[in-house]
Formats: sequence, structure tokens, C-alpha cells
Amino acid sequence: MATDAQIVKVLKQFPDESVPFYATKLNEEIKDVVSAIYRLEPVADPSLAYKGPKTDAGYGKFITQNSTLRWERLAARTGLGVTEVKRLYEAATGEDASQRYTGRGRRFDGSAPASGGRKVASGKKAGRGGKAAGTSGRRAGRGTAAANAKATNANKGRRGTRASAADPK
Repeated sequence: MATDAQIVKVLKQFPDESVPFYATKLNEEIKDVVSAIYRLEPVADPSLAYKGPKTDAGYGKFITQNSTLRWERLAARTGLGVTEVKRLYEAATGEDASQRYTGRGRRFDGSAPASGGRKVASGKKAGRGGKAAGTSGRRAGRGTAAANAKATNANKGRRGTRASAADPK
């Protein structure tokens, strides 16, 4: 695991880069350094830290001005917890904080399913007998044993190489 000093050094050396970039430079997995990177960004660049009045209105203004950042990053820059940052955002804007999250996999127009899960085709059964839900239909059932044997005999010697495909028999 990279030390705080190593992380700060990389943050200073390469300002305004992405978390995956920093993780690569540190030879670490993203999940292992992301919270440390968020926590140490204001140390590496003091201009990122919140310096305004320590009031709800002051924090709310800072949070709304930096609303493209993740909650964790805002919390690190203000010195507050994530829950407190969300509460201050809701108080400042009147919007639900869960609707503002801009992390991976969310649609900005609000059309994503509320549960965040996959949609399952109703009435369709994925399996051997029929078309699997969510496929193009190319993986349909296997057919009968006689049909499979006939197809195997017809394709002998043509096992997917380009040379054999060009040579008609």
C-alpha cells in the first residue's frame, strides 16, 4: 500500500488527473487508494480545501458550486462526513441528494430504474428450449440429435479456418 507521502507526491506531480491514473502511477488497485486520494487532494493542493465560513449556508454554497464531484470527494474537501454533505446539499438546493449522484452507471435524465437492477423480460425463460432473455436469438435451442448428426457430417473438415472456408467441396 502506498504511503500518504507517496500519494501526495503523485498528486502534486500530476495535478487534475483521474483516480485511475493516480492508481496506475502508484501501482495500486483503484479500490485500495481511492479514499486516500480523496482525503489527500486538499493536502497536495490547498486551494481545493474549503476555507469559507463554517456555517450551513457557507458549506451549502461550496457544495452546490462543486456539484459535479462525488460525495466522498466533497466530504474530504470540507472535512465533513458524507451524510452531512448530503444533508447540506439538500438544505441548500431543496433537491433530493440521491437524484444528484453522478457516479458510474447512472443516467443523468433520471430514466434509470430506481432499484438499479437489470430489467428482466417478462414471460421469457432463459434456458435450453428457447431464446434466452436479452440475447439476439442466436443461442436458440439445440435441436434434435438427428439434425445435429447430419450437420456434423456435412461440416467435416471445415472447422472454422479461413483456408477451409474458401475451399468448396
